[in-house]
Amino acid sequence: YRVVQCATPFSHLFHPLGQGYCRDVDGVNPGWAWEPYCVDTLEECESLCVAAADCACLSYAAQPSHSYTGCRDAGRGRCVVFSGAAIATQTSSSPQEY
Repeated sequence: YRVVQCATPFSHLFHPLGQGYCRDVDGVNPGWAWEPYCVDTLEECESLCVAAADCACLSYAAQPSHSYTGCRDAGRGRCVVFSGAAIATQTSSSPQEY
């Protein structure tokens, strides 16, 4: 996840891995389930991850370049919460707005 110049109440729980979608040590999604949400802030995205019992990582784009789930067209940011046991250590090479 990428920090976007703001401190949030959950900032101490997360650290940036880079830009892109969450990936494991091998650079792949190791089978995490993922759920996309349309949100207005990084804080909203972080709270969705905190609420998920097994959140491994989150990816957030304030201005997504595609409207996969309608977020861009609705003028909202896009949050993807990845859930599972594997540890996220890096990010994908694209899309870079996350």
